[in-house]
Amino acid sequence: MEEGPKTVAGSRIMLILLLRNLINNAIQYNHRGGQVKVEIGTNDQQTYTLAVRDDGRGIAPENRSKVFDCLF
Repeated sequence: MEEGPKTVAGSRIMLILLLRNLINNAIQYNHRGGQVKVEIGTNDQQTYTLAVRDDGRGIAPENRSKVFDCLF
């Protein structure tokens, strides 16, 4: 799902839950023996980038618009 960066703001707890969910999904839906990579970078003092990548089959096109929907 290489559609470019998304800006996300939230509390520390919400961002931790988001990261945990992204990593869990990458592990759960990856193929056996696949890799999951977490990359963290910074653009300046207050802007950070985070990428969770795996080599699984990806998110179905009909579900991509729901990736950042929140259940809370």
